[in-house]
Amino acid sequence: MKKLIKFFTAAVCGFALSSAFALDYGFLVDNNTSFRTKPNKEMYFFQQDSASAWIKVPFGSSPDNYFVGEGLYKFEFNGNTNQVYHYLDLNLLKFVFINELENGKLEADLGRFFVVDATGLIFTQNCDGAFVKYSNDFMEVSGYAGYTGLLNGNTVTMINSPSFKGNDAKQLYDFADRNVIAMVTGNFPFLFADQSVKVQFAGAFRTDEITYNRMYATLGMNGPIAGNLFYNIAGTAAFISYNGKPVQVAPFVKADLAYYFPIASVGLNAVFAGNDFTGITSQTALDSSYEPEYKGLLKTGLSAKVRPINNLLISVSGDVAFDGNKNFELKGAQYKVGADYQVVSDVLIGASWVQYFDINKTDLDYQAVSIKAKIAF
Repeated sequence: MKKLIKFFTAAVCGFALSSAFALDYGFLVDNNTSFRTKPNKEMYFFQQDSASAWIKVPFGSSPDNYFVGEGLYKFEFNGNTNQVYHYLDLNLLKFVFINELENGKLEADLGRFFVVDATGLIFTQNCDGAFVKYSNDFMEVSGYAGYTGLLNGNTVTMINSPSFKGNDAKQLYDFADRNVIAMVTGNFPFLFADQSVKVQFAGAFRTDEITYNRMYATLGMNGPIAGNLFYNIAGTAAFISYNGKPVQVAPFVKADLAYYFPIASVGLNAVFAGNDFTGITSQTALDSSYEPEYKGLLKTGLSAKVRPINNLLISVSGDVAFDGNKNFELKGAQYKVGADYQVVSDVLIGASWVQYFDINKTDLDYQAVSIKAKIAF
């Protein structure tokens, strides 16, 4: 960690001296305060505060090449356990190189930055690695290779191997489980009738004596259906093996349908995860007390967003979930209501309300009211 900080400081100073007049930087303060229910339905106080500072410096002969870095301090108070947590992280440290070719463009990113898979639900997190993409008028082909063992496991939450001992939540910086991440993607925008097709292979391979390998083959399509009606669908076959045991194969499907109005949009969505499915990044599928992952469930929902004035965004959504472990009987239902108001360009405030109703007694009812504020400098 000390070596990373020294490298970050030296790089910033070097680029700042060579490109002093192109230096761009800023600060962000973020607060999220909520009142939530315990399993016994009593309310408790939960607060998260963070402060981050970022810097961006172009280098070389092209303004498309740049370095960007961001440091983070995070504070958390959990009234349910009466525990206070402090975390530090270097959550962005990226060099970007772009080269315009005669028949396309070549991009290379190196360092720590956010990576997302084709579904947006399997791998969505920061990672240390390298990304390369070639694009032209017909296609985009990209590859990514990364490593999770240097991440702060208290700020990047992963679905770890059953043999991983877990992170110490009281540590400012505690290393995450060691996985090599690989991702190869082919994207064909507007391949036919304005429809785009994406194919991807992604995998996480644990570098430990007790192995935990997860691989995902995804095929996705998106595009317009008619007018302002658009769809996005992705199907994944997951292959999961723990400690040399037989490979488990599980399906995962995510589908969205959205219609856009001048100041609003409405959407229909569905997610299906097989009983043996597991992702890489931890994702809360339902806002119940147990916060389950996407595993053994079918969730469908409706959502709507409206912007009555330029600075105000109101969102409403409702979902029902079915339990894949119980012949897809009704599992529970939830709704969310939220509003974000951009006071000025650098100040945002918001509030939200969420409530989950358990049906088949595998989760617990849950409700929470939250307020948030973000200030940028």
